[in-house]
Amino acid sequence: MVIPHFPMPYAEVVAGLVLGKIDGVELRDFYAPTMNTFAIAEWYRFLNMGYRVAAVGGTDKMSAGMPVGGVRTYARVGGDELSFASWARAVRAGRTFTTTAP
Repeated sequence: MVIPHFPMPYAEVVAGLVLGKIDGVELRDFYAPTMNTFAIAEWYRFLNMGYRVAAVGGTDKMSAGMPVGGVRTYARVGGDELSFASWARAVRAGRTFTTTAP
């Protein structure tokens, strides 16, 4: 499970993290391309408490102002066949990075 708009809704997200039900959290925002956001601060807070969860990004194509693929998640699948299943395993393992750049 990937949580969009992390860390909201806060109570449900915290419960999911503590119970190990969440594989990744959406951290990147196309309109705020900085690492100084509430989502990043909260992600680090959970990492520091021992809750390892992958960073992911998503586009949220809600208007013509957002380019498709404006925020992307890359996951290292290693020697596995390139497929959704191998990508999902890599996300669950935390082998990800997100970008808004080429």
